Amino acid sequence: MLNYRKKEAWDLLVEETLSFAQSTGIDGIQLDNGQAWPQIMEPDLDELTRKDIDGESAYTPENLMNGEIVIRNENHGYWNSTSKDTYANPFFVKLCRALWAMKP
Repeated sequence: MLNYRKKEAWDLLVEETLSFAQSTGIDGIQLDNGQAWPQIMEPDLDELTRKDIDGESAYTPENLMNGEIVIRNENHGYWNSTSKDTYANPFFVKLCRALWAMKP
């Protein structure tokens, strides 16, 4: 599963969508279950802040920031925030802008 906390994952999905649109000649897409995109899982803070037996952190600060370890089947992020009521889904904005730039 891609970690949608990372910009690289968003870029990869947009690039693959654009490649698919270009190769097939389509000018739009339908995202089934679009309300769940991007699926961002809640970070497992207990695991990410765990100390090894030698007293050192088991994970780096970068791992913690990126939420490398998640709690399975727990949605977190945009769709569980108050932003969803006032601001468009940033992933949809990125995807639509890229598609519209390629196929106005």
